[in-house]
Amino acid sequence: MGGCCGTTPAHIKAIYETCKDFKPRVPSPDVRKSKLVLSGLEPLIYDESSNFLNIGERCNVAGSRKFARHVINDEYEEALAIARAQVENGGQVIDINMDEGMLDGVAAMTKFLNLISTEPDVAKVPIMVDSSNFAVVEAGLKCVQGKCIVNSISLKEGEADFLKKATLIKRYGAAVVVMAFDEEGQAVEREHKFRVCERSYRLLVDKVGFNPNDIIFDPNILTICTGMEEHNNYGVEFIEATHDIKTKLPGAKVSGGVSNLSFSFRGKENVRQAMHSVFLFHAIKAGMDMGIVNPGFLTIYDEIPKDLLEICENALWNRDPDSTEKLLEYAQTHGKDAVQKGEEELWRAAPVNERLKHALVKGITKYVIEDTEEARLDKERYPRPLNVIEGPLMDGMSVVGDLFGAGKMFLPQVIKSARVMKKAVAHLIPFMEEERLARLQGVEVADDSDIYNGTMVIATVKGDVHDIGKNIVGVVLGCNNYRVVDLGVMTPCEKIIEAAIKEKADVIGLSGLITPSLDEMIHVAKELERAGMNIPLLIGGATTSKTHTAVKIAPRYKSPVIHVLDASRTVVVVSNLLDQDLRKDFIAEVDEEYEEVREDHYDSLKDRKYLGLEESRKKGLQIEWTRPENLPPTPNAVGHKVYDDVDLNQLLPYIDWNPFFQVWQLRGKYPNRGYPKLFNDATVGQEARRLFDEAQVMLRDLIDNRRIRAAAIISILPANARGDDIVVYTDESRTEEAGVYYGLRQQAEKDKESTDAYMCLSDFIAPAATGIPDYIGSIAASAGFGVDELAAKYEAENDDYSAIMVKALADRLAEALTEKLHQDMRREMWGFAPDESLDTQDLLSIKYQGIRPAPGYPSQPDHAEKQTMWKLGNITEATGIELTDSLMMHPGASVCALVFAHPKSSYFAVGKITKEQIEDYAARKGTTVDAVETWLRPILDMNVIRALLRLAVGAWLALVLCADRTAAASTKRQLEQLLDTENHTNNWAVLVCTSRFWFNYRHIANTLSMYRTVKRMGIPDSHIILMLADDVACNPRNCYPATVFDHPQKTTDLYGDNVEVDYRGYDVTVENFIRLLTGRVEPHTPRNKRLLTDDKSNIFIYMTGHGGEDFLKFQDSEEINSYDIADAMQQMWEKQRYREILFVIDTCQANTMFSKFYAPNVLSIGSSKKGENSYSHFHDRDIGVSVIDRFTYYNLKFFESVDMSSKHTMADLVSSTNDPGK
Repeated sequence: MGGCCGTTPAHIKAIYETCKDFKPRVPSPDVRKSKLVLSGLEPLIYDESSNFLNIGERCNVAGSRKFARHVINDEYEEALAIARAQVENGGQVIDINMDEGMLDGVAAMTKFLNLISTEPDVAKVPIMVDSSNFAVVEAGLKCVQGKCIVNSISLKEGEADFLKKATLIKRYGAAVVVMAFDEEGQAVEREHKFRVCERSYRLLVDKVGFNPNDIIFDPNILTICTGMEEHNNYGVEFIEATHDIKTKLPGAKVSGGVSNLSFSFRGKENVRQAMHSVFLFHAIKAGMDMGIVNPGFLTIYDEIPKDLLEICENALWNRDPDSTEKLLEYAQTHGKDAVQKGEEELWRAAPVNERLKHALVKGITKYVIEDTEEARLDKERYPRPLNVIEGPLMDGMSVVGDLFGAGKMFLPQVIKSARVMKKAVAHLIPFMEEERLARLQGVEVADDSDIYNGTMVIATVKGDVHDIGKNIVGVVLGCNNYRVVDLGVMTPCEKIIEAAIKEKADVIGLSGLITPSLDEMIHVAKELERAGMNIPLLIGGATTSKTHTAVKIAPRYKSPVIHVLDASRTVVVVSNLLDQDLRKDFIAEVDEEYEEVREDHYDSLKDRKYLGLEESRKKGLQIEWTRPENLPPTPNAVGHKVYDDVDLNQLLPYIDWNPFFQVWQLRGKYPNRGYPKLFNDATVGQEARRLFDEAQVMLRDLIDNRRIRAAAIISILPANARGDDIVVYTDESRTEEAGVYYGLRQQAEKDKESTDAYMCLSDFIAPAATGIPDYIGSIAASAGFGVDELAAKYEAENDDYSAIMVKALADRLAEALTEKLHQDMRREMWGFAPDESLDTQDLLSIKYQGIRPAPGYPSQPDHAEKQTMWKLGNITEATGIELTDSLMMHPGASVCALVFAHPKSSYFAVGKITKEQIEDYAARKGTTVDAVETWLRPILDMNVIRALLRLAVGAWLALVLCADRTAAASTKRQLEQLLDTENHTNNWAVLVCTSRFWFNYRHIANTLSMYRTVKRMGIPDSHIILMLADDVACNPRNCYPATVFDHPQKTTDLYGDNVEVDYRGYDVTVENFIRLLTGRVEPHTPRNKRLLTDDKSNIFIYMTGHGGEDFLKFQDSEEINSYDIADAMQQMWEKQRYREILFVIDTCQANTMFSKFYAPNVLSIGSSKKGENSYSHFHDRDIGVSVIDRFTYYNLKFFESVDMSSKHTMADLVSSTNDPGK
């Protein structure tokens, strides 16, 4: 007993005297000494008499695609619903796992656990914090309430690491799952499992002081019935190890991931449920206490069909070697795709290639030898034995990979298919060997590796001990006659590189199951690059993904990096990589796909981070210009060279035909994607050939009859870099500037693993401060002279096909001319590659030194830079190629580019940039920010217009556009661009409002023009809110002379079309205004009700009384006040489920009603002299206020200096500028 501040010794003594005769309470025995005690909001006490503990498994990003999709898309409310369903279905503990390569696991775990704490239905049960990344585990421990379970730690990294993590877990007061891993790897046999668990138990109890009841062992439930004999006893090993743990390690509990057992039958849920129920029936008897299982995904043991029950029992106890076949047969005969008897042999009537494919897909070995021999003897189709493998056999394996990836085949079937393949390949090997010996007769052979299709070095990366998937890959590749060098588990990077070199590997494969393995794979890729390796790298494993591979790993290694979804696809991928005829197209296909994945990923980031401009410059490309190999090449000639009438015949070898077919939307599928393989494509090949032949006829006509003409100019001029810009000099003295090419620098933050520079084109030019002379080149070329006239002629003859064809061919000739001129510059005028002899494909693959980026494209997105090029080269006068007002080139078939010669120059994309760089860029160019934004809008890191004002609530933005007629064109353009470029949900609206239209009759027509403009942009009524103020509704025609409305009112809408409103004969009321506006007669409103809403078209009206000179004085009106207005609009807002006001278009003065309306994305607008008062209700509803007056539309620059994250009054804004006009 004791006191606190204010109590005295006498007070304490009085308490003592009162209580001294009471006997102290004798505490009951500590239940924690004999039982596992867990808790959420409610306690969970578990002992030997308790029933099996169900741990809900669906809140795992690695195990539930639905949960993963919600978390990745930041849909945490939907993810929480999954957790709630787990509890409702009987989950007594919820397992939470955020191990996904593209997730910030720490942030995701923290956010989700904090969200769970607000949901009592979920928070009442204990949480299992599940991660292979201990930083994520610790983040969870800091958030979770009650006593949780940590899943998991193990001895794989040694005792020191184990004890460190265990001590921390104990300090947080959590129970712990210990996996049966040690330094040797994953424990598979009973003896190894128990040995690891016993060792872990003694360390936890004796050294850490862990309560034995808080120790939960997971002896590894591994997949059975995979088709690999060594896996068949995994179920027995687990059950027997469980019995050992429960009898020899007092207090310890046993858990496991039950779904692992049946993984090979994913998609066949009836079989999986039966396998799980049979397993749990026996494992629980052996002492298994709990398991990670979907509670709603179990069937009652006694309700399993007897035939299926017998198969599952035999499979679990490994009593029947044919259990796998029987389960497969059961799955196939009890599904929607069940094969009827009598159909089995129909496939034998098919051609041999189809029979081989069918045998591979179905895993049938009965006829494979005779079918393979039949194919081998068909020398017309398969001249060599290898062609049989590369043809029908690989076609079959491709189908296997597709079906397995789609969940329509199971792992045992894949293994069976691999064995069919092995049998067929084994039959062909003697013939291949005979062919090889004949080819190598008299030639010494260093080793026997030539008998294989290729060599693959494969390893589970350092820190990971999972190898089952890797082993299956080895089996499948071995069956396809590949030599597999398996380096095992926990393989350090150095060992992988050393083995790849020693074994002369054709491919390297990295495998991993846990999230930290993803970081190790990135490290391996970087080290392979540093070691100068050029061997393709394959990535596989449960936590890997195409997105992670494309975004995180592939950029670290210049050679191909390919994610392989499963073992069955490995064969196809490796085969394509090693086939010299297919390799280039296959890699190009993957590169293109991965580039799209990267773009989609970065575009989807809601909170993309950017470096400050100065920091980006410090991290730019650093070239040591004084090193001999980095000195800029000196050109043979400096100046300009004009090509007045180019011989088009010279351009034919340089034509890239692929874009030509893209114009006509003809694209083949791999391996027949590009020209000329496109002609072999089954779908578009015939049409592509016909089109190509007709193009050749027209091309010859264009050239032979000189129907079109080509001209060009190339330039090489003295230049040096100045910061992010390139200064071009008038001559070699470099004393007078002829012009400046302004550059933009990357700012979007790169991955933490990346060491890539933040590039700008000026990085490739020697800085003026070095004193080293450098040069910049340029090309402007056109093959479009005469094209417009020729196309017009065809169109006049209704021959649109020929009109398109001539333009498409002219485009190809212009590009070909540019390619040839660039080569001529490298060989002659610049002369740094005089002996270059690249074929067309090499040129198109950019295998030469230097680059030629074009203004308006990713490396310099500003089209305005063309003006500098045209000025320096006097291009229009020299060639006739003009720039239009929109800076497009005319004739249309024209190309321009800057030319960089430095060997370290490379293409890049500037990407999104920040306001800071826009302002800096505008200042360097001596132009306005608005002018710069006009050209750079696609690369702004925000929509600049939307970003002018940001609410204090943070994520919600509002765009305010004043619809003053002088700004109409700009308003329309901005509206169109935002609608076109922003990916909004359906929960947005455009707000068109008018206030005091009686004060200026033109406002009636203006409001109508706004409404029609919005409608013409395709915005439906459901996304338009009309908010109308009517001061004279109750006093029609008595405020202003009647003559005001005695003639039609005219204006134009934002498209420039005339709008006429004939108000004659109507009372000046809101009802009549709506009738004119929408063409509908709306219900009349009683005159004593000054608030009108229309459910049909989201029309909202407030009536402020006669005159309307002072809206504020009406706030306390007995009939209606601003709260009524706000509440009415609030109801409409909630009814329509709006979340975002995309625009506010005000045809007159902005109105203060906004300050009364509570919604997450509504901007308060005020221009009243009593503006301070006009925000009161808005503040009452605890929403930050951003303020803009319509006159500041012309001075938006002013708001860039205002901190819009806090609340302001009009007085604040006025005092923040010295310019009274603003």
